[in-house]
Amino acid sequence: MVKRYVREEVYGMLQEQVEKGKPILVATAGCGIAAKFAEAGGADIIITYMLAKLRMGGVSSMAGYLPVGDSNQILLELGEREIIPICKRKTCIWGSSWK
Repeated sequence: MVKRYVREEVYGMLQEQVEKGKPILVATAGCGIAAKFAEAGGADIIITYMLAKLRMGGVSSMAGYLPVGDSNQILLELGEREIIPICKRKTCIWGSSWK
């Protein structure tokens, strides 16, 4: 099971990076393999959103303005099934997990 961080822990990790003078690298993943390589490449945070899933499926970015499906359900399934199981060490943000 992947560790679930609270907001203060994420801010603490990012603040450490800033204090060390290192950049914070945020990567967007639309599928599990993209998340895997983002983590391996050193991303500090991996995020996803519904449009990322559509773009990985070859759909135009303009689909984000159209009612093409239940975006909440698509996003939660993407996070729970493809992104979170792949990421072992990094912070992942998707859907309503960021409060």
